[in-house]
Amino acid sequence: MNYMSRVGIDFKVVKKNAYPSTDNLILSVCNYYKISKAELLGEHRFRTHADARAILSFLLYRRIKMQSVDVGKLLNLHHSSILYHAKKVEGMMEVDKNFRCLVNEFKYY
Repeated sequence: MNYMSRVGIDFKVVKKNAYPSTDNLILSVCNYYKISKAELLGEHRFRTHADARAILSFLLYRRIKMQSVDVGKLLNLHHSSILYHAKKVEGMMEVDKNFRCLVNEFKYY
């Protein structure tokens, strides 16, 4: 019996609640890029919208560990687009220090 069991804390519940909600993450990305949720989830191809979508895809898929299919349903994208965005953002984070700092700010929301 471990400490968590002895004090009556279910480790699965603590781990589940340690992640930010998707709504808070979506709103934080929208606030940073100054776009609405409808614009973020829409089909606009403006650079700001595309970057916001890519970062949000990365955060949901890599940081929160959602399935690519579930992220795709949430963002109205194909699951392969989610994988592409995650790879693209990871590549940009390796090259651009400022971009890495930007993405890392969102993980605390």
